[in-house]
Amino acid sequence: MFKTFATAAVIALSITTFSGNAFAGSRAEAEAACMSDAFKFCMSAIPNVSRVETCMKQNFTKLSPGCKAQFK
Repeated sequence: MFKTFATAAVIALSITTFSGNAFAGSRAEAEAACMSDAFKFCMSAIPNVSRVETCMKQNFTKLSPGCKAQFK
């Protein structure tokens, strides 16, 4: 339970940072849209926010459409 919460927090912070503090939906929507992508592409970077951010940027073209939509 704690790991899931911590992971969600890291993903939300990464999306907020990556998108310049402006993302399409709420944090809950961003977490839901990007959680599986973060686990799939960036598991080794969690819980380091800056490493997750870098990883998500490097894998942007591979992210699911729902996750990509969270970034402006």
